[in-house]
Amino acid sequence: MKIKFTKAPAIGCTRRSRPGSAARLQGLVLVAGLLGAVAAGTASAGSPAVTAAGSLSPKTSTVALTAVTTSPPPTGSYTATNPQNSYPIKFYVASSQASLQDVSIPYVYLDCAPGGGTVTEPFQIAAVPLKSSGSFTATTTQSGVYAGYPATFTYNFRGNFHGVAPSGAARAAGTFRETLTYNNGTAYSCTSNIQSWTATQNA
Repeated sequence: MKIKFTKAPAIGCTRRSRPGSAARLQGLVLVAGLLGAVAAGTASAGSPAVTAAGSLSPKTSTVALTAVTTSPPPTGSYTATNPQNSYPIKFYVASSQASLQDVSIPYVYLDCAPGGGTVTEPFQIAAVPLKSSGSFTATTTQSGVYAGYPATFTYNFRGNFHGVAPSGAARAAGTFRETLTYNNGTAYSCTSNIQSWTATQNA
């Protein structure tokens, strides 16, 4: 929760010389007249009584507190689009609203070095912790096989929930990245690079 402090402008702060005895008596008369006028509902902001009373008021300030809160995103399924190839990115907000589940992208393009080749691999993360602020991030690593050779796959998925779409559906935005390393006599490193996405809750 963020708290914003806003200092209100000072009210009725004017500089004046110290009054003598006669001026003090006149001031008391003006204040008395003001109180009577306000009670009767006849004083106006521009009247001498109001001006004099304002100049006699001490300097004051007020502090306004504004609380900002974020609600957990609605439970349900969400869909985004992989900018590489327009295939869907899917995930589900758990009923506890404490994690994303079953993050999946069927086809991710990885550019490899050396050689400049491209491979296609799926992207999957079983669960991603979801903070109460609506942000989430996870990096998982799996051992596997690529082209018959031992390989390591690393998946990163992160983002945050924010606002709603024009339809009223909740939405989120973030990035993903997948990397693959393997050695077939030559050490290869393949990456999707960072890809951005925007997801909307399914109807």
